[in-house]
Amino acid sequence: PRKCSIYETKGLTRVSRWEPGFGGMLRWTPANTILHWWGCGTNCQNYCVYDIDGKELLEGNASGLDVSPSGRFLMICPSLPLAGRGLELIDLTNLTTIYKSNIKPSEAWVSEVRWISETKIDAEYVQKNSQKFHRRIYIESTKFVATVFPSTPFQTGL
Repeated sequence: PRKCSIYETKGLTRVSRWEPGFGGMLRWTPANTILHWWGCGTNCQNYCVYDIDGKELLEGNASGLDVSPSGRFLMICPSLPLAGRGLELIDLTNLTTIYKSNIKPSEAWVSEVRWISETKIDAEYVQKNSQKFHRRIYIESTKFVATVFPSTPFQTGL
């Protein structure tokens, strides 16, 4: 099994050693914690946030997820109509959910997520009738605003 060893870099002494239990991706967060996510089948992803000793601080699963460029935010998004929860945005610096969409997965699910910047996210939704629409989420300090804008394909170079 995979083992994680955390070292203090000045003296090169090992602080902790532990096993996350699954493969997948590991990434440091700005809060000095470790985000671990891994697949568990088609449209199935698990995630866990650990402290440096391997203690689980937050865990869950989703049909889709995405991580912001800096690793500060985790977006949970429904990628199929039977997903158990809608789009959510978690701030990994304090492990709180800062945004929950009111769109139910049975009505529309997320087909693509694009981080325009650390504080601006585009989510493309697909409805049952195959029509697409976008939701743009802006993060402003402790204020979170979601606005809907016309359905257009993602553009590059924005």
